[in-house]
Amino acid sequence: EWYYNDVNGTTVHTLDYPPLFAFFEYCLSHNFVLSYIQEKGWLEEKCTSLLGDFENDVSFACVVYQRCTVILADVVFVWGSYFASKSVFFMGNSGSSNGKNNNCKNIIAEKKIWITTVLLVFNPGVLMLDHVHFQYNGMLLGWLLLSIGCLVRGCMSSSSSNGMISYEIIGAALYASLLSMKHLYLTLAPLYLIYLFRRV
Repeated sequence: EWYYNDVNGTTVHTLDYPPLFAFFEYCLSHNFVLSYIQEKGWLEEKCTSLLGDFENDVSFACVVYQRCTVILADVVFVWGSYFASKSVFFMGNSGSSNGKNNNCKNIIAEKKIWITTVLLVFNPGVLMLDHVHFQYNGMLLGWLLLSIGCLVRGCMSSSSSNGMISYEIIGAALYASLLSMKHLYLTLAPLYLIYLFRRV
């Protein structure tokens, strides 16, 4: 009922996102931390209620709470950025070099990983448009990067077929769950489909 409820026809925003995202938001508005905050009187109950489109006059405390949830969820973006960067650079440099040369390559790869991670996380476009936005776009982008990182690891570890399959299955599962969070990522489905069929 909480997913389909349209507040007697006064809101059109209940079905904007697929069910997994709606469940994520449901968890954000029904948890023990929020209950404690509301019991202390720091946050009004209206903040987490489903309101009509013309009743969204929430308090400053409500906006702070919602932005804090976005900032916490953006940890997934940081993790995804690091994981994808490490998958590309470290897995790409895992050649059969030995000794000092291999150590040098690892140091260079580690620097590239951190530089790429910082460039992704502090991308001006992402910072200005998506960070601290109530659509949780940073978290969703991180989810996509985790999926891509798994596909890269699966592609690079072609020597052991079991490792390849498991990484690519995890990457495909992450992408499928991402589609259940935001339908706009459906545009990447043909790329995933062609890539995965070519890897079979």
